[in-house]
Amino acid sequence: MGQVYRYGDFDWRDRLLVIEDHRIPLPEDSPLWDAARRDPSVQGYMDWVRFPWYEVRRNPEGTFVHIMDARRARRVTSGFGGVAVRVEEAAADLP
Repeated sequence: MGQVYRYGDFDWRDRLLVIEDHRIPLPEDSPLWDAARRDPSVQGYMDWVRFPWYEVRRNPEGTFVHIMDARRARRVTSGFGGVAVRVEEAAADLP
């Protein structure tokens, strides 16, 4: 339960908390995640993000790590709440 972000609503009058079923996994260390968050093109975003999560997507153009902030994005987006970084998988294995 502590390895996910969850959303909910709190009603102050009734003191009722309703938690949604939707879960977003917290970032897990991996070579791709490490390479993506160190990429110079996203350093400003990484300073701003408070609740990061990511998803790796592969297509014919390459491997992309989509980084989102759970405050602004519940799914992969290229809008205000997220950025995408192209990562060379071979380079992700390097320290």
